[in-house]
Amino acid sequence: MYADLHLHSTYSDGTDSPEKLADLAEKNGVAVISITDHDTTAAYRLANGSLKNKNVRIISGAEISTEINHQMIHVLGYFIDTESADLADFLHHMALEKTESTRLNFENAVSQGIFNYEWDNVTAKFPGLDRISGTCITAAMEADGYLVPGMTYSQLKGRYFWPQNPKYVSRCTVTAFEAIDVIKKAGGISVLAHPFLFNDDEMIIKLIRHGLNGIEVFHPAHGENERIKYGQIAKDNNLLISGGTDWHGANSREDITCFGMHGLPDDTYKILNCASNE
Repeated sequence: MYADLHLHSTYSDGTDSPEKLADLAEKNGVAVISITDHDTTAAYRLANGSLKNKNVRIISGAEISTEINHQMIHVLGYFIDTESADLADFLHHMALEKTESTRLNFENAVSQGIFNYEWDNVTAKFPGLDRISGTCITAAMEADGYLVPGMTYSQLKGRYFWPQNPKYVSRCTVTAFEAIDVIKKAGGISVLAHPFLFNDDEMIIKLIRHGLNGIEVFHPAHGENERIKYGQIAKDNNLLISGGTDWHGANSREDITCFGMHGLPDDTYKILNCASNE
């Protein structure tokens, strides 16, 4: 794979450090990567010096995780100014909303007798992390050897911390349209992540009309039919095509078995040349 533009580090819900992601890219022959942590650019701000020394081209990025009507609409921002104060404020606000959503669903599960685990145990294991998600909950439980009878960690996360669940309580107010706007303001380009996972073609058109710049065509959730479909939508609307593994290290989907499985197969994709100063 030539470029993998969808990776998560320890600064959101991945298990690999930014430096390790760059090392994995070099080891696996991936020439270009983007670390697109959920609602944060900490990977770039806190590891910038060490990342610049890697023999891999690194495009700045983030994944803005919006929700609407129990559906997740994630917008990837590339070539963003990771030092933008406006972007930092926006992402911090989003992270706090996500954490509050997670806490409320956590407390609801405790009150229902689903598990008897302490919220403080979770936050103690992720000091300084603004955004606490369901992945953090299950990671903390696993680290403590805490098991919920009759459920795997994956099932627990899907049942109680996944927005698609009709009983999930959300405090997230930011829209995908606002995400597009803030990415543009930070000098970046916006790309709709894994559109098949929310599967709303009408919403895709609305986002395009609002100024969406591209679509993630290559993704583990997309089979050949989806790649053809979203590739055609991109072509018909003069949008950029992107792709990536959505790598989370040990937290990756079960069907992702190695680094760099998905992404852009060669250097001909226009998204790779959208900025000349990174």
